Amino acid sequence: MTIVLSNHANPSVTHARHFGGRVAIAYVQPLLELVQERGVALHALALAAGLADNALSPLPESLAAHDFVRLLDAGAALTADPHFGMHVGERVKLGTYAVYGLILLSCRDFGQVFQQTQRFESLAHDLGVSSLVGQPPFGGERVCRGAGV
Repeated sequence: MTIVLSNHANPSVTHARHFGGRVAIAYVQPLLELVQERGVALHALALAAGLADNALSPLPESLAAHDFVRLLDAGAALTADPHFGMHVGERVKLGTYAVYGLILLSCRDFGQVFQQTQRFESLAHDLGVSSLVGQPPFGGERVCRGAGV
């Protein structure tokens, strides 16, 4: 069986305007912790991402998805780290995504994770709804894609 995951996220400032919706600040927090640990001030990060210098202090409850993508790109540039996104992901902790994360961690396999993602992803963002296309588990191809992203 082949599993195909369609990745609609392209962390490029050039394409950031194509991201609609908002993301919970929990997605942004690991990024902010990493840049600060590497000596980058939040106002410098905000300015590099094209935001107001006070956009990250105090933190809003959510952030426009296109601003989040621009913050990722700015963080990578300011820290000169081509693997910045991966290092942000490494900082995600058990409690980062609260109940939604705990639900996903308790799943037995990818199928169950995906079912719970469809059910609860709106708690983390409003970027669209994920879908699973195909004839799982035998004789088909699974295609995961986020609609509306």
